[in-house]
Amino acid sequence: TSVNAASQSVAVSGSVMVPDPAITDPSVSSLNGFIYAQGAGPSSAQSFTTGGIFLNAPIGVKAPVDYEISTTSGSGYTDSLTLSPTTGIVATSTIYVRLKAGLNAGDFNNQNVIISTDGVASKSVTCNGTVVVSTINSSSVASLSGFAYNSYSGGPSAEQSFTISASNLLQNLKAKASANYQVSLTSGTGFADSINIVPVSYNVSTTTIHVRLKSGLSANSYSGTVTLSSPNANSQTVSLSGTVVTPVLSSPVPNPL
Repeated sequence: TSVNAASQSVAVSGSVMVPDPAITDPSVSSLNGFIYAQGAGPSSAQSFTTGGIFLNAPIGVKAPVDYEISTTSGSGYTDSLTLSPTTGIVATSTIYVRLKAGLNAGDFNNQNVIISTDGVASKSVTCNGTVVVSTINSSSVASLSGFAYNSYSGGPSAEQSFTISASNLLQNLKAKASANYQVSLTSGTGFADSINIVPVSYNVSTTTIHVRLKSGLSANSYSGTVTLSSPNANSQTVSLSGTVVTPVLSSPVPNPL
């Protein structure tokens, strides 16, 4: 319009639409590397986030058969969860996932956490994990004997050694000597009552353990062991035996003169 001018009009039309409900895409498409040793478990938790908008019903989150889920990292794990909307919105929520305890050794791959609600295409997160058998292999020898020194020298004895290896260890391999003996990973140095061997990619390649009879012992026979252990793995033992002697000094021969 304008004063003293003919008015004009333009026809308009429109509509207000209700947006389609939607589940937010999970923050990851898969969670990999769940692992624990048989007889232990559950695995450590991993997580993803999800949420929803314009929802007419809660979001259901369902774990696959060999996994469990929670909204809290360290507790509250279950097979399924419900995320309730407020005025149609589920704010971004963190879902923690772990491989269940008590499973036999094997792979537990391509199992999906399903995220769903009414009228919306479901979403999923694929889980891949494994339960391993932690194994310490037999040592290269079952026993070491002949450790010896004389009490006047004070010791220690000369070293002897054996080798050990292991597979699927999730924690360190520990070599522990019994009383009166010491072990080391290095010949000539670093001897202690126990040592730790750190697995590489869960495995311990063939490793030499050096052993000696401690210094400062009184004359006697000394039996002992080196025990090789790691949590949730079989243990191995190497038997040891040695002696500290007191030399017998011969009497001087009298001078016939």
